[in-house]
Amino acid sequence: MIDIDIVVDSVSQLNKIIPHLVGLGYQYLGEVAVPDRFVFRPPSKAVPNDGAGRLWLKHHLYCCIKGSAALRNHLLLRYALRKDESLINAYASLKRTLAETANNIDGYVMGKTSFYNKNPCRTRYVK
Repeated sequence: MIDIDIVVDSVSQLNKIIPHLVGLGYQYLGEVAVPDRFVFRPPSKAVPNDGAGRLWLKHHLYCCIKGSAALRNHLLLRYALRKDESLINAYASLKRTLAETANNIDGYVMGKTSFYNKNPCRTRYVK
C-alpha cells in the first residue's frame, strides 16, 4: 500500500479540488486524526475511475496543506527511508501489518504514529 500526498496552498484550494476527487470515485473523509491532512478513501481498486476500467494498487490519498507538520512528516520519512535499510525493513513490516486492516483508518494512523514515535531520531517526526 502506498501513501499519496497532494499538496495544496490552502483550505480554499482544497475545497476546489474535493469535487474533482469525489468525481473520480474517492470518498472524502475530511481531516481525520491529523491536522491539515485531509483523507480521501478509494472504496475499490477501480478508484480513481478515469474511464479506462483499470485496477489500481491499494493506496491512501491525502491532501496536505503546504508547510504542515503532516506533510513535513511524510517527507522526512521518505528522506529517512532513502538512507536507512533497517528503517526500510521495519517500515515495510509495519505497512504489511497495517494493510491487513486497511479499512480502519484510525488504527492505520495510530500504527504509523507509534512507528514515528519509536524512531524519532531516524524519522525526525514533527508533532
